[in-house]
Amino acid sequence: MKKKVILGLSTIAVMSVFFASSSFAVKAAAPTCTKPRHKENYNISVYKKVMAHYSKDEIREYFAMRQVNDNTIIIADKGGGFFTTEEGYPMSPVTVYVPGGGTKVMHFDNPDEAATVGQVKKALGVKD
Repeated sequence: MKKKVILGLSTIAVMSVFFASSSFAVKAAAPTCTKPRHKENYNISVYKKVMAHYSKDEIREYFAMRQVNDNTIIIADKGGGFFTTEEGYPMSPVTVYVPGGGTKVMHFDNPDEAATVGQVKKALGVKD
């Protein structure tokens, strides 16, 4: 009986040491595993795909034909069209079709979801 108690306590002690040392090892390794990732703006990633074969003049013309300036805030849909709001009006969220299927509600005041025309053009290498 005494041997069973000692064996049981020894097993618990060994397991406790193992789990404690494992948790310290995981905590020590965690900072190297969790580097912050830079997420590219949604609009810029859409237009990089949609306008990959457009010339710089075609990109300028695309936005000029839609009568938007470089300060106009836009939210793109997966095909390259976009939503915008009139200056001075509330910026209501919009629902757009996203690459990969489905829809997503996006907000004009979220820098990961919206961008200015100027930011998109700059990302595409267009300088005015």
